[in-house]
Amino acid sequence: MRAIGTCQVAERLGFEADTKGYTELIKELRQIAKEVPLSDTAQSAITYVFGGEWEEAIEALDKLRNERNEQN
Repeated sequence: MRAIGTCQVAERLGFEADTKGYTELIKELRQIAKEVPLSDTAQSAITYVFGGEWEEAIEALDKLRNERNEQN
């Protein structure tokens, strides 16, 4: 999954996410989740990426990939 690789590179480089608009992004994510079915894992992954929490994002994305593989 390309997103996992991107998070790994960001973590390795010590990239700090700009969380200035974080609260607004999370509000929008919650609104989207009401309109489009997103699993808790997908919401968590997005939230972690927005917050620059790379280790948690990688774990959530890996879990999401495993869930999708089990469905197929």
